[in-house]
Amino acid sequence: MPQRERSPRPFRVLLVLFLCAGIAALGLLGGGEQRAAEALLGRDPMAGYYPPEMPRYPRVQEVPAGGRGEVAGSRLRMSHFTTADEPDRVADFYARFWRARGLWVRSDVTHRGGTVAAVDGARGRVLQVLISTEPGGAAATLVMPSVGDAPGRGRATAARPLPIALFPRSEQVLDSTTDGRDALARTVLSLNAGTLEQNVAHYRQALRQAGYEEEGAHPSAQQQAALRALDAQTTMLVFRHSKGHEATVTIAALDAQHTRVHLALIGAP
Repeated sequence: MPQRERSPRPFRVLLVLFLCAGIAALGLLGGGEQRAAEALLGRDPMAGYYPPEMPRYPRVQEVPAGGRGEVAGSRLRMSHFTTADEPDRVADFYARFWRARGLWVRSDVTHRGGTVAAVDGARGRVLQVLISTEPGGAAATLVMPSVGDAPGRGRATAARPLPIALFPRSEQVLDSTTDGRDALARTVLSLNAGTLEQNVAHYRQALRQAGYEEEGAHPSAQQQAALRALDAQTTMLVFRHSKGHEATVTIAALDAQHTRVHLALIGAP
């Protein structure tokens, strides 16, 4: 059977994986250089930037990524730094800090990187840290913490309706659109009280009803690598539309009552 013609893959795959990691790097597009300059002048650009629930990693030069802002009605703060520490050591630092404060924590981190996140239900916050290693085996780990406030506010201010329905009674944390070189990408981060299995069933049905076909039977090499990095409480669904649109849903069970969903739509109208 001849293979269907496919649009250029590397950019799209990287974009999907980056967006699904939590959108923490959006702020790197603006403001980072100024914050780095402030740090070089001896000022602490992180002073008072994060709430106490987001710890400061020791012995690094951390700078805000674009300052405070709002995306789809939700307050979002982001920062970044590099360290020689391994990804699992970085993730363990944040996980231990959050667990000591009684927060629900999920860590999806391998030697190549991943995401560690916590939900602070009492304050309405999602705390997340994206961790990745430098390509080519360089001895540096890039770390991008972020704090999203007021889950649920984004729904009322979304630019346009989603082509697929979110899980019932989802709290929408973030709704962002990125105009990439090859495709327009839209990412939605949400929380809900369903189980991992219920979410998988819901999004499979919703995507099929929207005309998408699941690619799980024949994942690309990049998708296989991403799937190997996921644990038993995390599932990635990869779908493709006949018009060339792509959809990736990463579903992570944070605990018995919280499930996090990253929905990335690439090339969708």
